Amino acid sequence: MLLIDLIVTAIRDQAIPETFFILYLGHYITIAAVGLVVRKRTYDLVSAWYFAATMAMWSFGVRDTLF
Repeated sequence: MLLIDLIVTAIRDQAIPETFFILYLGHYITIAAVGLVVRKRTYDLVSAWYFAATMAMWSFGVRDTLF
């Protein structure tokens, strides 16, 4: 899903996305990959809340100020 977001952004803007956006998606990929290895319920809950909170902040706050 995160890679699809990166591809759609590249297609929509007709360019390679900004470095900060690639790093933003990369840290989500890292957290998800660690979750596959750790396999702890607490990690899953914390990372799910982290994803929800940071994606909401990105959608409603950061993206509007950057673009």
